[in-house]
Amino acid sequence: MYERIWEEKIHSEIDLSQNKKNAEIIGYSKGVADSIVEQALRANSPEIAIKQFQEARKIYEQLSDKQGLIKIIFLYAMYLVQRGIEKFGHIFNQFQSALQYAIEINDKYYKAKIHHGIGEAFLRLENLKESRHHFDISSQIFTYLENERKIIEVLVSIADVESQEDSIISPETLIKLYTEFTDRISTIKDRIPISDLFRHLFRFCELFLEIDDYKQVNNLIKEMEGILTQANINSRLYFQGKMSLALIKGNVKLKLLNLSDAEELYQYIIRRRAEAKITDLYGALISLAIISLYKYRIFFDDIYLSNAQALIQEAIQLSETTDHVRGLLRAKVVDLMLKISIGDIDDIEEMETVITTAKTKGLLTEAKRASEEIKRFKKRITAQELNEEDTVKKVLQYALEARKIVHKNQL
Repeated sequence: MYERIWEEKIHSEIDLSQNKKNAEIIGYSKGVADSIVEQALRANSPEIAIKQFQEARKIYEQLSDKQGLIKIIFLYAMYLVQRGIEKFGHIFNQFQSALQYAIEINDKYYKAKIHHGIGEAFLRLENLKESRHHFDISSQIFTYLENERKIIEVLVSIADVESQEDSIISPETLIKLYTEFTDRISTIKDRIPISDLFRHLFRFCELFLEIDDYKQVNNLIKEMEGILTQANINSRLYFQGKMSLALIKGNVKLKLLNLSDAEELYQYIIRRRAEAKITDLYGALISLAIISLYKYRIFFDDIYLSNAQALIQEAIQLSETTDHVRGLLRAKVVDLMLKISIGDIDDIEEMETVITTAKTKGLLTEAKRASEEIKRFKKRITAQELNEEDTVKKVLQYALEARKIVHKNQL
């Protein structure tokens, strides 16, 4: 259906280092900075990435390259948003700095991108009103520029807002947004990168799954499979796309309570964790824990409860090493609920530390909800208001919500 028009190569650290060295040899400072940015975007460690962003920014400042500064500051801010790193006040300051440069040189394209980025930041803070406001500004500018590709990206973000405003997006709203999406895609299908197209279809696939429209989900899965047949088998899109498809297929099976098939799909991601995106790996770990909880409800064998706890611990470790605070907070709540349910409450103080960290990062609504959930659950357990079946059901309910919310807010 879609032409093979773009394939992203996986550059090794050696390739990127060589590009930087070549630029240094010929004295091409901008090329050096560009290479450092590429290294930052691919860095495994947030500390290394941030250091490289700062190094590249200094070069652009020395060159008085405002266009380069806009790009580096925007990419840095988006990196912080997607990773859940730093306080949001700092992130908004970065966006404001980039926006000021864009206004000075009248760069409408980046003005629109920055407003889109600010909207994404507000979306992660669950400030849906401000998020939608900035998405609308971005959409208006991209419409003025007649940039259909970017209009589509903002449209997908608006679908995220709509889905969170009503907890579950209404079928009518989703169909309207998806129809507009397909209409716009049809006019530029020969120009949009297939990696972007795959990502957009995946997001709509998640939304259709939320409203149990399995026919549309299956249609979208087929389209995404078709895209991967066009991708270079050595590309990042091919490897990560395989993992994302396994995740969405697993989510379908899990929702239908086909536990064995779901487990097999999630295990596929775990076995190939080096190729998977952090969000897909996190989703697989949480989902496998959910399956163990389902099995515990069926068999009441402690081995399944232990398996669930081990998987949640792995998800926590993954969140800690990637500094993803929202994922850490959600996984910690599930972990603590499991511990409270078996009488272990030693980690209550540790949970308060995590909640405090979330607050300092700007996740006030999320932190408040987590704190209230823990207190309410502990109170009901102490008062023996919940029997074992109800207790596991409650933990299961929260785990399902944790997976959904964390996956919406991509790393």
